[in-house]
Amino acid sequence: MALGTVKWFDTKKGFGFIRPDLGSIDVFVHISALKSSGLSDLAEDQRVEFELVQLNDGRVSAFGIHVVASRPPSPKDGAASQNSGRKNGDTEPPLPR
Repeated sequence: MALGTVKWFDTKKGFGFIRPDLGSIDVFVHISALKSSGLSDLAEDQRVEFELVQLNDGRVSAFGIHVVASRPPSPKDGAASQNSGRKNGDTEPPLPR
């Protein structure tokens, strides 16, 4: 099984691409592969596990897709706690009194 991140998926077009953790070429994913895996859609930045199959034309496609995480943690999530106790524009934490 390979791991990757959904680059994009368009349900109207019926396909999208996964950016694999290993390798430099994005992997094609067809909606039929989702349906056979019990999925109806993929969201951008979702973490997925998948198998690779080589198509007749030589391209590689994903199948047996499983979502392992909805979305990676946002960098914004940690930013608020790093700035707690500071006033706007302050770069140093407040000094104890």
